Amino acid sequence: MAHIDAKEFFREFTLRICSSLDIEKALERCLDYISGIMPADKLLFSIYKPEIGAIEIVAKVAAENEEPEHLITALPPHLRQYMEALDPQPHVRIVENILEDDMIGFITKKFDFEASSAMISRLMIEGNLVGYLCVCAQGKGHYNEDLAELWKLINEPTAIALANSLRYRELLDEDNRYYRERLREVSGTEIVGGHSGLKSVVEKVRKVATLDSPVLMLGETGVGKEVIANMIHDLSDRRNKPLITVNCGAIPDTLLDSELFGHERGAFTGALSQKRGRFERADRGTIFLDEIGELPLQAQTRLLRVLQSHEIERVGGMAPIPLDIRVIAAIATHIRGALEYADGKIQGPGGAAELLGVNPTTLRSRMDRLGIQFKKRKA
Repeated sequence: MAHIDAKEFFREFTLRICSSLDIEKALERCLDYISGIMPADKLLFSIYKPEIGAIEIVAKVAAENEEPEHLITALPPHLRQYMEALDPQPHVRIVENILEDDMIGFITKKFDFEASSAMISRLMIEGNLVGYLCVCAQGKGHYNEDLAELWKLINEPTAIALANSLRYRELLDEDNRYYRERLREVSGTEIVGGHSGLKSVVEKVRKVATLDSPVLMLGETGVGKEVIANMIHDLSDRRNKPLITVNCGAIPDTLLDSELFGHERGAFTGALSQKRGRFERADRGTIFLDEIGELPLQAQTRLLRVLQSHEIERVGGMAPIPLDIRVIAAIATHIRGALEYADGKIQGPGGAAELLGVNPTTLRSRMDRLGIQFKKRKA
């Protein structure tokens, strides 16, 4: 490997890491640069969350255009103790093989990373830990002390740039929450007929929304089940997190697992990159499965396992991915005969999925109220 001029490296890397408030874009530009002068296949930026004892991968870019990942991994007690006892000084650690490392091996094995070398930089600003920047290269033993010294040089500009980027994300989230609240104030969560024919449904929705149980809605097509799903999400504690809607009847059987659970690169012909599924995108939020009765029985069985275990596996993946997710499902057919009612709840045939029923009335049954409601809104 040719000699790398330290001043030029510092200048070029700093220009790129400070070139965008979008973390992924900045890291992509840095990876393009460093991959030409040192072994580098991936760049990852992660933070440690002591309040929950977990490592969060905030941004990940790869030379092979893998889909960005957002992973949170809860650490066992001994690794939490290790993380919280670290000397608060900038530091670069060389890892010969990420799968065999005591610290990051726990994370990389869980998410099916390949055997790679790594350099991990602890990013500090005025004694405060910002996060960790990790560069990886497939294969063992690619990094040495000379490269580690170079990696130390970019601690301060990288820490400042990534701290600014994190704050920028927080501000965007705050703005989005503000505008969502304003939108709710203007449009409200009112359903036409919510004070008359649908009053009982709205009352049920308000009760169900405060819980975290799965919800099953019964009713024919056109009764407004998606509107009610939106209302449940907007009134829940997950309102500031994603709401992902899936029309189960519109997904071909051959693509079902890939669409719902995602796939790994090379899992099947045409899987050129890793892909997150709908469930993974809804993590910490809500997923609405419309027309769930259209799913094949085998797919319904797999969904039941997800409800039981709160984990999914991507197609071609080896490790389960834990999820914190609320499921709202809707069916157009009447399946009362296949359900058991107990204590106001619905038990599916598997007996493990606790569901709450909401049964909207049809639009034609409240036609006489529509004109009155629209006149009121127009006024």
